[in-house]
Amino acid sequence: MSTFGEQNWAFSTSAVTGGTSEPIPTPIYASVRTVAQELLLTLRQSGRTVPNLPPASPLMGMIDSFTAADYTGKPLMLDKSRDDVSHVSFKFETLPGVTFEIARVQLPQSEPGFDGLFPTGWLDLVGVRDASGDIVHQSGMAGPTEGSTPPNALATGPIPTVAGPPVTFTFDNFPQAEFAAIRWQKKRETMRPWGREVREAGWIDLYVTLYGATWKMGGFLGPTA
Repeated sequence: MSTFGEQNWAFSTSAVTGGTSEPIPTPIYASVRTVAQELLLTLRQSGRTVPNLPPASPLMGMIDSFTAADYTGKPLMLDKSRDDVSHVSFKFETLPGVTFEIARVQLPQSEPGFDGLFPTGWLDLVGVRDASGDIVHQSGMAGPTEGSTPPNALATGPIPTVAGPPVTFTFDNFPQAEFAAIRWQKKRETMRPWGREVREAGWIDLYVTLYGATWKMGGFLGPTA
């Protein structure tokens, strides 16, 4: 039977044999991480922009890219000048003053002594204001590869056109896939099984069509003007 334990221990539990009660480590740290993960999930589902993990396994002392003060590692920086990295750029008619630049990684990038790994298919997204050159958006995500399939049956379907015609593009290092981006000018609220989902004005969704199937890869909150 579990009981509250002694100092520095949150619980104690009986051993399988012998019936003696032995303390187990405090679950406080795991609980804090769980609460943080639930908070981040709720923020994402409600349409908030939340930092994502680096393209590597989580580091000790990190919770979804919120780095502990004592973290002293060296994060890996993406080398977009390599020959295997393909580049495209596009604009939305509803956002003519901003150019979006996307780089796709064909070969994984890593470096000894640095933390992180950019896998095949990684997409680096940057939004640049044409008039000033200021970066108004910067993010990254794991994109599809030659062997990718839809994550599930519910993910497949036509690309919405209610927000206007999608912008389509392809990468030189992945010509068999066609990508599409749509931008929502107005705030949207949708009821989902987990609750109300909010997408602020300026939200951008990314889709891919590969081997006859079309599915949504993800999205992010872009600039409103």
